[in-house]
Amino acid sequence: MQGSALSDMELRRYSRQIKLNEIGIEGQQILKNSKILVIGAGGLGTPVLQYLSAAGVGEICICDAEYVNETNFHRQIMYGASDLGKLKTIVAKEKLQLLNPLVKFNIVNILVNKDNIENIIGNYDIVADCTNNLMARHIISEGCKKLSKPLVYGSICNFEGILGVFNYKNNPQLTSAPEGKSDNSDETKSGIIGVIPGIIGCSMASEVLKLLLNIGSFPEGKFLLFNVLNQSFEYINIKV
Repeated sequence: MQGSALSDMELRRYSRQIKLNEIGIEGQQILKNSKILVIGAGGLGTPVLQYLSAAGVGEICICDAEYVNETNFHRQIMYGASDLGKLKTIVAKEKLQLLNPLVKFNIVNILVNKDNIENIIGNYDIVADCTNNLMARHIISEGCKKLSKPLVYGSICNFEGILGVFNYKNNPQLTSAPEGKSDNSDETKSGIIGVIPGIIGCSMASEVLKLLLNIGSFPEGKFLLFNVLNQSFEYINIKV
């Protein structure tokens, strides 16, 4: 196993997941030596960031250009009243360092576009698209395709959320989400129940960990759709 060995502190901190046969010490070293890019530090991004940090991913980049405002609080529960008006990236980094000081956190305070996306994602192993934005989704997907980066995608709207893994093994590139199902080009124009980004964000974090550890399975050519009103899960074919 290349990279630095686990310290005694790390062995204690991650002991409960090291006990899993699918992870073990070797898997924990893989996580420690991994680099993940999370684009969007809002409702989806905050649980992704928190759980990847807690799991011991060695380097995490937080990419966002927005400031904390009061409309965030019901679903972006990493932020509080004292954070109003501050850059989300800076607040997130400060709080995540308290959660796990063993992780290296980078911040990028810009919006992704077609000119900068390849530079932003180039140094990372996996990209998590937490933007919940139609335009950003296409830009991120194209960048991941060009650089052959696995992409974990989530989107939320009203009482629904969708999840998908792309550019990995036989999975296609992300081109479009199911019409009318959490494919939201402007999240400010629609409502959202606060628990949905937590559910989908945690699921995105689990998919990132599975990719890093090469464990479990991923639905090929499908989205996973979750509806909180009836607690239902269903698979939706990806449009290619």
